[in-house]
Amino acid sequence: MTQTSSSISAGSNEAGATSNPSPRNLIDYPLVDADCHYYEPDDCYTRHMEPKYRDDAIQVVRGLSKHAQVHFRGKRVSFFSAPPGEHAGKPGSYKAFYQDDNHTGAHILAADPISCFDLPESMQRDKRLAWLDKHNVEAGIFLPSLGVGVEMELRDAGPEVVMANHRAFNKWIRDDWGWDYQNRVFSAAQLSLVDLDLAIQELERVLKEGAR
Repeated sequence: MTQTSSSISAGSNEAGATSNPSPRNLIDYPLVDADCHYYEPDDCYTRHMEPKYRDDAIQVVRGLSKHAQVHFRGKRVSFFSAPPGEHAGKPGSYKAFYQDDNHTGAHILAADPISCFDLPESMQRDKRLAWLDKHNVEAGIFLPSLGVGVEMELRDAGPEVVMANHRAFNKWIRDDWGWDYQNRVFSAAQLSLVDLDLAIQELERVLKEGAR
């Protein structure tokens, strides 16, 4: 789901390769996936943004084009012009990517892309747990998709704005995925080192909430 590297959607060969042997038949122990990704809802930055920084929140804007747009202070950002989940490759599509000598990746999205809303296990933790069970995965370290690509857009806004967005995003993670859900979903908090004191404050806060 970010860079959508190891996501269910774009990166998981098992999810789309139904003719291959089941993972349960390949090994006799459950896996731990250290590169799980989820797709974020539109309000992942705005839901818990502090009022002082409301106008400085990363926002997902709909209705201006075919796909949603990612905006900061009224302008469309450049790293993710649309949220990654808006037009994702189907499960298993990275298999073709790695078999392509050119490795352009263009065909991953060009060949019948899907929306994250068509893949509920990419957005709902209980459905994701069922998916983990199906593919013999005991637990995973969960990482953002949209969330990994926005800090560069905040680089000139100052460390307070950067950390305000990270705090809001971390509170959304706590709500929707949890820090240690059922001892299987281990979510990574978002931190920035643009200001060490602010980073330490946020680290201490999320640790108290249960982050690891």
